[in-house]
Amino acid sequence: GQRVYWTNEALGSIHRIGVDGTGHETILSGLDTPEGLGLDPSANRLYYLTSNPRAVNRAELDGSSPTVLASGLSTSTFGLEVDTVNDHLYLGAGSNTLGVVRRDLDGQNPVSILSQATALIEIRGGQLYYRGSLLCLGRADLDGSNNGCLTPNFTVSNYPFELDLANNHIYTSDGGFDGDLSRLDIDPSSTNELVVIRRFGEHPHDVAVSDSTGTIYFADADRRSLLRLPRGAD
Repeated sequence: GQRVYWTNEALGSIHRIGVDGTGHETILSGLDTPEGLGLDPSANRLYYLTSNPRAVNRAELDGSSPTVLASGLSTSTFGLEVDTVNDHLYLGAGSNTLGVVRRDLDGQNPVSILSQATALIEIRGGQLYYRGSLLCLGRADLDGSNNGCLTPNFTVSNYPFELDLANNHIYTSDGGFDGDLSRLDIDPSSTNELVVIRRFGEHPHDVAVSDSTGTIYFADADRRSLLRLPRGAD
């Protein structure tokens, strides 16, 4: 059945659970600050980042056969996306010096393709979405070409994002400042203002949207729980 995967940086572990909330498993433990989780279900693999030294790793979806693919990465490397069509990994650098780096699925052959990107957001429909250095939600082809600003005045920073292209939205959680789960229209003609869809008064962290159902999933750092909102609840 369908599952939700997530990392727990504090505990150094990676987990999964059924979308109905049953069958929780800790599939990897003893990791140093795991984050940047990416899945390749067709190959039964997951990819993730760890620290000290900064590295990109691979394991089976059940956590077996963990392997370090490349280590000694920039300490500012943040964000990981898997391109299962062209067999590439994309890593966000979190700084203007490296931008987005593309690697083969074995972690080798790094190529910098978007030097102006400050954070990698997501790969959808054969295109790369990123936060740019000039207040821009950017979009480019997977080789870095046809690069342009999709939404100007994109002032939201340092928060996790999730695209919902079917409804022309991007979702973000504020990481715990106001306890907000918010939505922004992907529209160059809009005012680009965040719309708060839920204020929890807790610490929502990270967010994901199911392509098939539209369900929004997010973590609550205070209660150490995984929550969901059905389609239309926003």
